[in-house]
Amino acid sequence: MRRWFALLVLAGAAHADSAPGTIVFTRFGSVYERPADGGGDIAQIAGLPDDASEVKFVEATRDGKLIVLDMASYSIWLASSGADRPIHVQGGPCTGRARPAPAGDLVVCTTADGPSLLAAVGNKASPLTGTLDEVQFRGPTGAELVALADEGVVGLDRKKPDDREVLAKPGARSHLLVAPDGDLAVAVFGEGAEGRVRSFVLDGKGTSRQLGGPGTPTLWSWDSTWVMFQEGDIKNAPAPGQGDEGLLEASPDPWLLGAPGQGQKRSTPKRPGGKRAAPQPPPPTTRLCVARAIGGEVKCWDGFTGMAFSPDSTLVLLKREKSLYIGKIAGVRPDPPVKILDDVDGAATWVPAPVGLPLAPPKPASGDFWL
Repeated sequence: MRRWFALLVLAGAAHADSAPGTIVFTRFGSVYERPADGGGDIAQIAGLPDDASEVKFVEATRDGKLIVLDMASYSIWLASSGADRPIHVQGGPCTGRARPAPAGDLVVCTTADGPSLLAAVGNKASPLTGTLDEVQFRGPTGAELVALADEGVVGLDRKKPDDREVLAKPGARSHLLVAPDGDLAVAVFGEGAEGRVRSFVLDGKGTSRQLGGPGTPTLWSWDSTWVMFQEGDIKNAPAPGQGDEGLLEASPDPWLLGAPGQGQKRSTPKRPGGKRAAPQPPPPTTRLCVARAIGGEVKCWDGFTGMAFSPDSTLVLLKREKSLYIGKIAGVRPDPPVKILDDVDGAATWVPAPVGLPLAPPKPASGDFWL
């Protein structure tokens, strides 16, 4: 048994060591980066505003040139012009999550005056007319936008926002996410415990396909194959060390992936001789799942929250408590996630290359000396 466990640990460590790209994360009021394989130093690349609350989610463009930090009630973003240049930090009038343009030149978000396009660097803004919720860019060019409206999921040219095209019929209620290739989308259909994560084609005709839920979709993989979504109570995730490193067995019902343990009685199995075995610990109250948008395959990690996909869409960045882990998607039963980093206060993301120059260390006070 120990031999098999050792083999699993070695296999997990191997996929962490070979992980490509750079992890960008928040710690102690600043933004840091570190190679995903753990082979380099941690570098502080930007400071956060003094009034910055916990970073709830981080979303980056595919090249990592624009990284948006969602603070729940507002957003700020980091604009990079190269790993040999300082990071530009900017905020704006966003009243919630901002979404980056694929080219890294714009963000779109809801403001007090309605949805608006904002320059990633500078103070230019272009309001979008009409009632639009959860506006985001569609496809790699960034020329088109997608949003929720009364008539369903609609598409519009960002230069002609008054001209709308219905891309999906009414039914999607919230958490709209468009795939990077612009062909598919997911959203939550239904309310509360009745809500389900469903995928659909943005052609105005296709019917939606159930992926899981109750839960909230958070991100697409870069190859537009996998959808990341969270289930259960994120705030009450179990502490590290409970269970088999959070690995979840295949669900008997892959379409109903509700928060485990709610309203279920747990019987205590009997040992030979009539003696009862020790009670099992309660199940974790959250898990991160990735589902194949076409095909129905689902992989889950119990007790974790999802942060990002690797640049090659084969690995996932996970978080539990204040530690980051890397999990591998492939396999009938994926390897246990491997811890790569501790003391991460907020969210994190995964980009292909270093984002910017490290910040200079603070100047020493009078009489102090730096070694």
